[in-house]
Amino acid sequence: MTVLIIICAVLGIICGELVASAYYRIPAGIKTFSAPKCKKCGKKLSAADCIPLFSYIFSGGKMRCCGERMSKTRLYFPLVGALIWTVSVAVFYGEYPVYSFLCAIAVTMLFAVAAIDFSHQWIPDRFQIGLLAVSIIACFVKSPQTLTERLIGAGAGGGFFLATYFISLWMLKREGLGMGDVKLAFVCGAFLGWKGILIGLILASVSASIILIVLRRKNGDGKETEYPFAPFLSVGFSLAIFLTEPILSLYSSIINH
Repeated sequence: MTVLIIICAVLGIICGELVASAYYRIPAGIKTFSAPKCKKCGKKLSAADCIPLFSYIFSGGKMRCCGERMSKTRLYFPLVGALIWTVSVAVFYGEYPVYSFLCAIAVTMLFAVAAIDFSHQWIPDRFQIGLLAVSIIACFVKSPQTLTERLIGAGAGGGFFLATYFISLWMLKREGLGMGDVKLAFVCGAFLGWKGILIGLILASVSASIILIVLRRKNGDGKETEYPFAPFLSVGFSLAIFLTEPILSLYSSIINH
C-alpha cells in the first residue's frame, strides 16, 4: 500500500501541474499541446524546466532563461494534486479499487473548475464532458452508488439548478447562476448519486454563505456584487465524495439511538 500511495502522489503531482497549465492556457486561448514558453521572454522551455513541482523547487521559483518569477500555481497546484490522489486511494482503494482512481480524476477536474471559475467566472465545457465521462465509467465498476442513485442524482442536481436558473430570470430579471453551474450539478449528480449531491449542495451552500458574508463585509461590497459559485460547488462536491458515507452513518447512529 505504501508503494501505491507513493505512485499516486507522483501521479497527483503530475495532474496538479496539468491543472496549473490549464489554469493559464485555457483562459488565454493557448493550445493545450503547444510547446511551453516563458511568459516574459518567449523562449521555449526545456524538459528540465517542465518537471512538475521539482523544476520550481530546484530553480528557486525563477525561470532559468530570464529570471522571471514562476507562478505560485506551479508550487501549490501539484501539492494539492498529490493530496487529492493520495487521499482518494487511501480512502477507497481497499473496497473500491477502480473507483478510487475515478474519484481522484473527478476531484482533480473539480479543482481545475474551481481555479478557473474563481479567476475568470467561466467553466470550460471540456471539464464538464470529462466529469460526465468519469460518471459514466463509474456506473460499470464497483462503487458506493447504484445506477439508480446516479440517475436520480443527475436529475435532482441538474433539475434543481435549472429550475433555480429560470426562476431567477423570472423574478430577478437576471441570471442568479450560470448554465455552467447547472451542467456542473448535473454531471456531479451523476457521479455522486442523490445522497452525495444533496450533501454536496449543503456543504457548498453553507461554505458560500459564511465566506461571502466575510468577503462582503471586508470589501464593503453591496448585494449587487456577484461572486462565482462554481468554486464552492466544486469544494462541496469534492468533500461529498469522501464524507457522504461517514455523514450518513453518523446520522443513522444518532437516529437509532
